[in-house]
Amino acid sequence: MQIDHIDGDVANNSPHNLRLADNGQNQTNTRGQTKRRCKYKGVTVSKSGRYIAQCKQKGKINKYIGIFDTEDEAAKAYDRVALAEFGQFAFLNFTA
Repeated sequence: MQIDHIDGDVANNSPHNLRLADNGQNQTNTRGQTKRRCKYKGVTVSKSGRYIAQCKQKGKINKYIGIFDTEDEAAKAYDRVALAEFGQFAFLNFTA
């Protein structure tokens, strides 16, 4: 087991921000890559310019969600699936 920072801020060690998590849960709660074309976690842009939403776990695609016309639509779809798949450990693009 590891200590997970709920808000993702490793400098915030207040007791209400800490919880126990296994490695997979801890990795799920990350913001994602910083160098990417899309501003949301779980969203990539296709060659045609449309947006693909998918969940990844341990670096592999866990669930393909779909293709969307806007980045926001794809991010919202990602949030719905991530919340269902990862529960409290999901890092959401939008606050609930």
